[in-house]
Amino acid sequence: QPETAPAPAPTPAPVKREMPSGMQPVMNSLRDLVKALSTAQLSQLDNKQLAEGEKSVNRLNEKLMTGKISEALQQDLKALSDATIQYDFKRASQIRLNMTRSSWADQKDWLKGFSHLIALAGKKYPAQ
Repeated sequence: QPETAPAPAPTPAPVKREMPSGMQPVMNSLRDLVKALSTAQLSQLDNKQLAEGEKSVNRLNEKLMTGKISEALQQDLKALSDATIQYDFKRASQIRLNMTRSSWADQKDWLKGFSHLIALAGKKYPAQ
């Protein structure tokens, strides 16, 4: 009796990559902030913090594209984006702190760099 070869393992479905509705403007505003800070005169430490912040924005983008950011966190990100657009980095920092408290375990890979980014923005663009 001939041996039959085992059936090949099914190919995993490709991960759907799609930016959630309403989140592209958030990502644009965060990238704009990184871009604005990159044109400012920065110390070596500030440049390092900016690099960490930029990595965090990229990590967040990837998590959004693969559906790993909850609706509630997306709403917080929209509020954070609104605050940064208005140069209200004190409010942005508070929103980031709240996100850290609620989502650190799953989102620390990008949240950590956000603290650097917001602190740097607050230093370079102090409240009027």
